[in-house]
Amino acid sequence: MNRFTLLQPETVEEASALLAEHEESRVIAGGTALVLLMKEGLLQPTHLVTLRRIARLDVLEQRNGVLFFGGLVTQHTLEISPRVRREVPVLAEAAAKVGNIRIRVVSTVGGSLCEGDYQSDLSPTLACLGARVQVHGPEGVRTVSVLDFLRDTYEVDLARGEFVTGIEVPVPRPNMAAAYLKHVTGPITDRPCLGVAAMVILDAAGNCEDLRVALSSAQGVSSRPLFVDAAAAGITGCHFDAAAIDAVADAMYRRADPPSDLRASAWYRKEMTRVFVRRAVAAARARLRTPD
Repeated sequence: MNRFTLLQPETVEEASALLAEHEESRVIAGGTALVLLMKEGLLQPTHLVTLRRIARLDVLEQRNGVLFFGGLVTQHTLEISPRVRREVPVLAEAAAKVGNIRIRVVSTVGGSLCEGDYQSDLSPTLACLGARVQVHGPEGVRTVSVLDFLRDTYEVDLARGEFVTGIEVPVPRPNMAAAYLKHVTGPITDRPCLGVAAMVILDAAGNCEDLRVALSSAQGVSSRPLFVDAAAAGITGCHFDAAAIDAVADAMYRRADPPSDLRASAWYRKEMTRVFVRRAVAAARARLRTPD
């Protein structure tokens, strides 16, 4: 590992200024991914900017129908938080599937998103919930959808001097439910071979008002989840029965272009796309008390 200077700002403005000043700098939060990349020589930052001294980056609160959590909130906090379990249970469900407990108590949500790995549990879940990322930089604060924040292979929407300060998740409505399924080909603590998140909104008659499905590891090695909504699947306004679920699975299958890696071949991943999308959508549907 190369030598580096550790910088410890106490405000978001100071952190942005330091990141902008030092071209080869990186933010360090939990460090679960960054330190490994540095040890392998894949990243060689001259400066690390820690956010630990900045107040309220680990806050978790509800604001006007939106669940907000700071960039330093850990996966374990999402997993055990009574508020998250009550208001957005699928988020706790997905966080509980990240690695093992030693990883989850250290790994931060902001850091996980910024890693931009295509094998992710949280990114498809946040995408199907319509989450937005709060970014602070030299020009102030901006927000961007998770789908737009995650751009490509280990590439995210951060300019020089910018870093993630929080994530905003709309609290689900009563007629909305979601589910997350993780498919692994190795130990359960492994990264997902496929990560599948599904959200459905039905009216009182059981017709589809909206649907969102997002998959990790299904769009090459891009960090951006593969995404399909009700309009793309052609089921808006349709009765949400087995045929509608099959239509969603087929739509995702046609769009899937997964990679081959040590966890699975592209062919296997694509075939499992249809299977796990069907299961995830059916699981979300089962959590709603509406007519069949």
